[in-house]
Amino acid sequence: AVPVAFFDVYARNTSSAPARLDLALFMPNFLGWRKGYGNVLATEEEKTPKREPPKRMGLRGWPERSNSGNYAEPAEPDVERGLRTGVLMRRAGVVKPSQDMEGQLFLGIGGGDDVTAQRNVSSFVSAPPVTDDAAAAPCILRNVEQKFFTTGRLTPQEKGWRAADNEVLASAVGGGLTLAPGGEGHFTIVVVWDLPLVQFGSGRTWEKSYAAKYGADGQQARRIAIDALARRADWRRQLERWHQATLGEGADAALARRGAAINDLYYVVGGGTAWVAREHPRAGLEAPSLGADEHFSILEGSDTG
Repeated sequence: AVPVAFFDVYARNTSSAPARLDLALFMPNFLGWRKGYGNVLATEEEKTPKREPPKRMGLRGWPERSNSGNYAEPAEPDVERGLRTGVLMRRAGVVKPSQDMEGQLFLGIGGGDDVTAQRNVSSFVSAPPVTDDAAAAPCILRNVEQKFFTTGRLTPQEKGWRAADNEVLASAVGGGLTLAPGGEGHFTIVVVWDLPLVQFGSGRTWEKSYAAKYGADGQQARRIAIDALARRADWRRQLERWHQATLGEGADAALARRGAAINDLYYVVGGGTAWVAREHPRAGLEAPSLGADEHFSILEGSDTG
């Protein structure tokens, strides 16, 4: 139920010379990207369904221009618990989430003392490339990416600013290892989306299940990342024990059925599911038919996937 994902990077140097590995994750700030939430109403032309948006829209990241107020800031590391660096993405004016797509996003690098961590707090996704302006180049995503592709280094950029309605911002974190011949290493890219509310078509809003522990203020992304880094080895052991106990012993047919049941659990994280702790109060709605307490739902339809 915890809104966290790990990208584990394992490396082994099979050559006879020292080797360097650097890997980065670039991600846009997608807070507020929801239908009907833009600051500028769509024109009649934009309302007309088309395979491709009109060219005059340019590289706008969301047709309703809902990027306004998005920003990012550096996050404090916690080296003792494995967090080497991090970036927090936020949205100006949101003190406490009142609907879905509000809260915090977090990008971080986890690992030991042998891991080199770096970050680029903010860059413009939709800006034109700048090659001759040294001050502006670190703030343009395409320049940041190109430098990383050629050097393995993210341009250090600690500045954050509030996006205008047609500006999409991105952040990046990177991890790296220097490996001696025959050496091995590991680091983790961690992503957290602390978006504690889920909303359905009737307008009813629920607090997701993890809010029972972390609250629904949408300000816990860094804490969730640190907790998850500390607990994930134990989570993995529990999962492996559960897999073994579930498969157990038996005929091939029984094993196949139990294996298929485990395999189909992909839908919990890859499909449309909602695990909620309680209803988020909202005036004007009658009591929910399922009750206002914790429950789990699977949403499946013709548009699944």
